[in-house]
Amino acid sequence: MYITTNGIRISKGTSPQLVQLFQTQEGIKKQPGFLNLEIWTQLQDDPEDFCLVVTQWKSKEHYDNWIASDAFKRSHSGTHPTYILGPGVTNHYKLGLAVSL
Repeated sequence: MYITTNGIRISKGTSPQLVQLFQTQEGIKKQPGFLNLEIWTQLQDDPEDFCLVVTQWKSKEHYDNWIASDAFKRSHSGTHPTYILGPGVTNHYKLGLAVSL
């Protein structure tokens, strides 16, 4: 499994808007190899909020195909909403261990 995270700084209290933005993006759901998308909101009393967008893919190749796709380009075109405070920081991981009940 291949996992990416994108850390996004946003204006305080705007995490519901970020969630809504991602709910309207249908292209990723149709992308071959896509497994899951989660948005995590940091629970700290800072002047800004920080969200972590986590996507899971079957492989790095599937993720790379998403990044190169027209659907990705459409979903990331135009101007960002004003509550997004700068570019996100993307990191990549492979699953080392998963423990479930």
